[in-house]
Amino acid sequence: MKNASYWLDVPYVQRTPLDRDIQVDVVIIGGGITGVSAAYHCAKNGLKTALVEKHSIASGSAGKNLGMVVEGLEIDLLEAAEKFGAAAAKGLWGKTVEARDLTAALVREHLIECDMDASGSLYLARDSEYMDWLRKESAARQDDGFSCRIMEKGKSADAGEEFAGSIFAGGLVAPKDCMLDPVKFVRGLAHAAENFGLLIYENTDALRYDAHSVKTSNGTVSAKKVVLAIESDTAEIEAGKTVVTRIQAVATEPLSAEQFEKMDWNDIGGFWT
Repeated sequence: MKNASYWLDVPYVQRTPLDRDIQVDVVIIGGGITGVSAAYHCAKNGLKTALVEKHSIASGSAGKNLGMVVEGLEIDLLEAAEKFGAAAAKGLWGKTVEARDLTAALVREHLIECDMDASGSLYLARDSEYMDWLRKESAARQDDGFSCRIMEKGKSADAGEEFAGSIFAGGLVAPKDCMLDPVKFVRGLAHAAENFGLLIYENTDALRYDAHSVKTSNGTVSAKKVVLAIESDTAEIEAGKTVVTRIQAVATEPLSAEQFEKMDWNDIGGFWT
């Protein structure tokens, strides 16, 4: 068994490391989706931009996720409305819709071969209690203009065989969500950014940084702005105070009813996507 991400288990030729001092408008630390996206937009808008990556493009969490390009926050729209207010929640949710649609647009614009599939996504409810919540969530999303619909065992014509014999009571469908190969997408976007003049240095450790420079093993990048796009395992970089946010997702093979019963369902919630 290989101890490697499925997406990263492909041939790849790395770019050369930084080997001298350079000066740019913007330098970005980190070659994941955040770093590459920031670099792409900076370079496209005419800024001389450099990106330094400790390993290779998309080798961190960008290459170890489920490849889901979906709208929404870590919490549901109803929960966001309670926490931030209805108007703010709608605005935040709308930004995620824009991000999803921008991703699809970039794939089309630059002909990025990343196996994008407009499959939609399905939020599954374990029982009738959670179905009640999904109905309310669906109504809230539709009221705010976001596309979704409910599929329910025994009641939805389009559920068909989807829930026949299933342990789930039904679900909420977000039809505009999609899937893609995240490594192919990020590396394809990096290549597109190079066409706008982006400088990419792989196998280049950022040892320390401040507001206007990044020090590496073999050179310093001086810049008007420094953008941090790093992960939680980069504490070895000397810098000022930073705040790390991390979300974890796990994909498994289909689980049986017996396997679900072994879980502490109340602790992990009633929804699966």
